[in-house]
Amino acid sequence: MTVFFTPLTGGVKRATLEFASNDPDEGSLRVSIVGVGLEPMIAVEPAAHDFGEVTALAERDHDFQLTNVGQATLAGTAEIAGPQAGDFSLVAGGGAFSLRPGVSRAMTVRFRPTSTGARQGALRLTSNDLARPELEAPLAGLGVAAVDVPALSPWAGAVLAAALALAALVWLRRAQAVS
Repeated sequence: MTVFFTPLTGGVKRATLEFASNDPDEGSLRVSIVGVGLEPMIAVEPAAHDFGEVTALAERDHDFQLTNVGQATLAGTAEIAGPQAGDFSLVAGGGAFSLRPGVSRAMTVRFRPTSTGARQGALRLTSNDLARPELEAPLAGLGVAAVDVPALSPWAGAVLAAALALAALVWLRRAQAVS
């Protein structure tokens, strides 16, 4: 006789097998059996990230660590979701994954705001973790306008250079007069 153990959840599982018998001296035989259901468990660090202020159309990256802290293989996918998902992208470690217990995977999320204002998204992890089949790490950032610095005309640059040279000359003469 072969007995199969296929738990739907993790943890200790107990059962009793009963063998019917027509033996008048022994009757039926009961055997206690125990099994432990192993399950994957997902963890991501950091749990959320704010990219802060980033100039529109510039970019900033941040690393995340996906880890299987469970006791069975964790399988799933990593993707970007949310209201402004187009401003965030997975540039490394995205897509399908399969992690043995205790194994980690590095992922890099890039924030590249397409316009100014608050931007929100999420690193969405879908997996076979029975307790959390979908885990989202919130992403935020603020797209800001580039600051225009007016260019100096060649004449203004020459005036500035002359003023600095005159100030240096005055400082040297004062230093010579003191000594």
